[in-house]
Amino acid sequence: MASAMFYVLLLFPFGLELAQGADESRVAIITLESSIRPATNHTAWFSPSGRFAFGFYSEDGGFYVGVWLQTSPGNNTVIWTANRDDAPVSEDATLQLTEQGLQLTQNNKEDILITNLQVGASTASMLDSGNFIIYDANFESRWESFSLPTDTIISGQTLKAVNELVSSISETSHSSGRFRLKMQDDGNLVSYPVNTTDTAENAYWASSSDGLPFISLNLDNHGSLYLFQNESQICNLTSNNHVCDHSSTNTSDLGKTSNNISTSDRIYRATLNVDGILQVYAHDLESNTSKVLFEIPETKDKCMIKGTCGFNSYCTSMGEKLRLDGSSICCSEEHVPTLTGEGHHSIRYSERNMGLSSSVVG
Repeated sequence: MASAMFYVLLLFPFGLELAQGADESRVAIITLESSIRPATNHTAWFSPSGRFAFGFYSEDGGFYVGVWLQTSPGNNTVIWTANRDDAPVSEDATLQLTEQGLQLTQNNKEDILITNLQVGASTASMLDSGNFIIYDANFESRWESFSLPTDTIISGQTLKAVNELVSSISETSHSSGRFRLKMQDDGNLVSYPVNTTDTAENAYWASSSDGLPFISLNLDNHGSLYLFQNESQICNLTSNNHVCDHSSTNTSDLGKTSNNISTSDRIYRATLNVDGILQVYAHDLESNTSKVLFEIPETKDKCMIKGTCGFNSYCTSMGEKLRLDGSSICCSEEHVPTLTGEGHHSIRYSERNMGLSSSVVG
């Protein structure tokens, strides 16, 4: 069945999940048996404003299912991906809303349930907040993309305790990469390489909030990034060198410490980038521009990021003379690069920059 969608006027109780200034009383309802396919005109379900979309996007020679921010025609920013480490699907794939949830089918392959619901699905919506929600017959939320972030959170979204962001493998592939940012249940927000335990020796950045009762990482509609316990106790990571100083503040103070504005034409997102650095962006939808507001940790030396070169390798920035852009050089343990008297490389080594590798000879 072709994609079916209609608009209704509703009073929503989901205040924390609404995009700033957006009129979420106008909701796009996706009905049971509605479907989309990458090879047709119905490739995605859009939010009422058309700002966000849920559907198929092209990558790695096929298609993935995800949510993206459509800043301008042909310029999309992926903010969530389903089954990101699976192989891409072909153009004959179909995504359908069934009572069991979202079902992905391909010719000559087993069906895949992207969502596994305990209660039967009835409808779904792509909201202007960027959240895709599946509802039961009582119009109660049973599944939300906001609850399962991949490498990004956006304005109004939270990263709850024991959950983590995992970087993408490269700028052009959203499979899981080499770094993770975890909201720990001890109140600390910590950056680690993947495939490591949650111990201090493996961390390359921490909010220094361990032992404090914070339960989530939040990004608000001013671009303020903060750890949250309740309205009167937060840790503002936007300032104070992006760490907690063990003094509490409240959410009403956030706007006073931010120079950013909150409008319906501006969206903020925090993404754990392929190099392991968390960057907070502002997207101006009116001018179709974006900029980085700040990053965590702030360092020009990528070798400060543990895991930059992977296992059994050595990282060096080789000093300001050689690496003015802050990128890193990765070498196997038996081939550590040296400098000749003229300042040239004397051996072959491997160079990594933003997740890409190449062979360089000096």
